[in-house]
Parts: sequence; structure tokens; C-alpha cells
Amino acid sequence: NADFTEMVMKRFGWKPPSPRGRFDPLPQVMQFPGQNPEICEFDRELFAEIPIVHPTYPKFAELGLLWTSIPAITNFNINLGGVQYPCIPFNGWFVELEIARNLVERYDVGLEVAAACGIDASRDSNGWRARVLHTVSEAVTHSFQQKKYSIVDHYTVSKQFLTHVDREKQCGREVPAQWSWIGGFAGVHCPVWHYEMRDFYLRPQYQYQCDPWVVEDDVTLEERASSKSVGLSTAEDDPREVLILYASTTGTAQHF
Repeated sequence: NADFTEMVMKRFGWKPPSPRGRFDPLPQVMQFPGQNPEICEFDRELFAEIPIVHPTYPKFAELGLLWTSIPAITNFNINLGGVQYPCIPFNGWFVELEIARNLVERYDVGLEVAAACGIDASRDSNGWRARVLHTVSEAVTHSFQQKKYSIVDHYTVSKQFLTHVDREKQCGREVPAQWSWIGGFAGVHCPVWHYEMRDFYLRPQYQYQCDPWVVEDDVTLEERASSKSVGLSTAEDDPREVLILYASTTGTAQHF
């Protein structure tokens, strides 16, 4: 999100909170057909954020790590009946390892976690990096379960994927998959590590697409961002009602 943050600051005049933090909520840029892009900010209490704590290391909480409760993407494209839909939403629930890897690899919290948990990080040969990743994974799972948000561990989700593959095979269908994303992500101890995958294209299917601020030049966006549309709006400014549909694939999450 670093490029997106710089874009809204440069082209729309958005000002981040002061001081800036590692987990600041970003504004949403919305554009309806025939209208200029508009920035919308929401109060922080409207975000469902999970403080990451560890069940056996109290100092872990002092790191101030946070994560959002639900992964959601709104910039996919899908072709249905020859019509391109460039703003298709998608959401699900997190695998604990993807959050742990984000914190360790992108936020670079490895040494902080090692210090808080008493892990010797003086040399690579003692495996401290693997212990840190495992510790963060434990903390993520514990924190989500404590707040009653859905989360799954990478071993369980790998078995779920193979169950899906077997069901599709019984119906005469092959499942396209990228090993680097599924097998390589899960790790050597998971069943999918040893499963050979073939990636191919089926329709309809979610497709990645370029972000508009990457392919459109400054002049176009600045012209569309009129003085009226640049003004920040809040959730209270919009009188439209929002309908939220709740569904559970297993029926086991409804008591949350």
C-alpha cells in the first residue's frame, strides 16, 4: 500500500495522521460511473482491528502489532457474458501464516519479537528466524480466536485444499493452482508440499488488473479530481443504506 499512500497524498492532498504509524488506516478512493474520484475516510473505531498478543509471552503485547480482521480486495476484474467488471469484491478469512509472514518479512519485526520472547538472535545457525515465525503464528492464531474472528492454520487449509481437489477429480475436473502460492507458502510439513500442480486459465475467473494510478498519467487524474471531489467525506455524509449479507460455508461460525 506504500504506492497507493503516496498517490493519495500527492494527487488528492490526503494528510496522514501525525505521527505516522505502521498500522494507520488508509482512506478509500471511490469513483462511480461518470463522476470524479472521491476520498472517503472512516473513523478508526469502525475498523475491526486485532491486537496481536501471545498466550505465554506477555511482552509480546508491548510491540503494538495489529492486523485487520478480514482480508478484502475490490480491484479484481471478471468477464461475465462479454462484460468486463473491473471492481469485483472478494473476501474470505486469513490463514495465520500469511499474517505472520507479512509481519516478519514486510514489517521486519523479527528482532523485536526475538527480544520480547527471549529468543537468541545472535547467529543464524541456531534457527532463530524459524522460531520467531512460529511464535508470531502462534500469537496471530491466539489473538484471532480470542476476539472470535475466523482464522485457519496453514496445515488445516492445505488439507482442505486437497479435499477440494479430490472432489473435483470425482466430477472429472482438474483444479488449476500455483504451487509457489499454495505448496511453497504452506511449507514442507503440509500435504500440499508434495502435490504437483498445473496452472491454467478457466472462465469465469477473477483476474488481476493494473491499478488505475499506475496506467493513467498525472494530468488525467488531477483533472478528474476536482476541488469538490478532493474534499474528504465521512461515513455520516452518505445517506444510502448498506445491506450486509452474512453467510457461513460450514455453519460453525454463526455463534460468533
